[in-house]
Amino acid sequence: MVRIAEDETRHAGLSWDIDAWAAPRLSEEERSALREARRQALAVLRAEMAVPLDARLSAEAGLPSPAVALALLDLLEQELWA
Repeated sequence: MVRIAEDETRHAGLSWDIDAWAAPRLSEEERSALREARRQALAVLRAEMAVPLDARLSAEAGLPSPAVALALLDLLEQELWA
């Protein structure tokens, strides 16, 4: 899992680099569309996280409860896009 986490962290870093490069090149209309797409994606993610997972899967994979996952998403949203 450590190797996967490291790889995913690199992917996230690349995404932020691409965002930093592309954002200044977008028109206001394009930035507005991007904000709306982000809002919709967060809404879908929020709905998915609210559904309890199989208890065994949660325990074995160390996944958070829906309440904890939603709290983490709230914090992420506040830190990244507020």
